[in-house]
Amino acid sequence: MKSVSRTYTMGARAESVAGTRERIALAAMALFLAEPFEDVTLLAIASAAGVSHQTVLNHFESKEGVVGAVAEIIAADTVAARGAATPGDDAGALRALLGEYERMGDANVRWVAAAERFPVLVPYLEGGRQNHREWLVNTFGDRLPAARPDRRRP
Repeated sequence: MKSVSRTYTMGARAESVAGTRERIALAAMALFLAEPFEDVTLLAIASAAGVSHQTVLNHFESKEGVVGAVAEIIAADTVAARGAATPGDDAGALRALLGEYERMGDANVRWVAAAERFPVLVPYLEGGRQNHREWLVNTFGDRLPAARPDRRRP
């Protein structure tokens, strides 16, 4: 009798792992958008995602790891929302900007306030600020006033 070798792939397992990771990150994002940074615990994230605390640790290792995943989702969502507005489309740009502020405004303020105590937040805030500046220049560049040297932010 001949033995037949069959290739085995872990596609379903990989999809399940990716789905769990995404579910955890989305649950964490909802919590971070609604609550102060320091009040969001790994246990709360696990509960909101319907997984165990250990599962969150297995996927992200720490709260900082979860923050990184949340920041990636927020950045992708922001890019998608801003992409709806093209240079010269002031109404579309305003809708995108107001929608972003409505969704993220309170969380941004809370993360800025917490950044001194939680340095892990700083790179995400700085990256977001830089991306926002670039978007403003790309969208409104021909109509923005020249930056005055005495009013430049570090």
